Amino acid sequence: VTQQSSSFRDHIRDTFLEIDRVAIDRFGVFPSRVLLKDTQYGSLQAAAPELIQLAVFGFSVATYACRENHGWRPSVLVGHGVGEIIALVAGGAFSVSEGAAIVCERAAALERFAKGSGSMIALGTGAERADYLVQAAGAGQASVAAENSETRTVVAGSHAALDSIVRMAHALNIGVKRLAAPYPLHCEPLMRAAAAELAKRLDPLIGSALRIP
Repeated sequence: VTQQSSSFRDHIRDTFLEIDRVAIDRFGVFPSRVLLKDTQYGSLQAAAPELIQLAVFGFSVATYACRENHGWRPSVLVGHGVGEIIALVAGGAFSVSEGAAIVCERAAALERFAKGSGSMIALGTGAERADYLVQAAGAGQASVAAENSETRTVVAGSHAALDSIVRMAHALNIGVKRLAAPYPLHCEPLMRAAAAELAKRLDPLIGSALRIP
């Protein structure tokens, strides 16, 4: 266990050295100086959105590398949102530095085209029932963002649409929690401009062949 803990620390350090080189060029910050001095989740919530995205990316990639070095061999890698970038790096399509650059481009596109347009909430119900609330609030302004389980669904949308959904959820005795999300991630109508911008920014990027599907 001690050997594995030491190995994990080494992977964290080496991963964030690469991320730092990318982030200092893009944002003028060293993520490791912010993220590694205090890894309590509460402190990360108060960090800038780009640092939170780099934190998720860095710790996830380092954790995967550590597990792979200890013999873990998955059959397939899957990611949702920023997790897709993590899966592509873990699978060999991009290096850590390239992955960090993609995360930075994603953060820049979100900041420019999605900031202030909405947020996300968690509902204590299944996706089908959550979608009824979405339709009632206005399908063009909200959508189901993630189906976490049969009784847990994340919805993204405009602030007005989410306020409406929260009121309906309370009336129907459905548990609801507002998430500390600065963007309405995975709400296609509201994310369309950011997605187009990110596609344009990443167009010159050429990945390598995957080692793992």
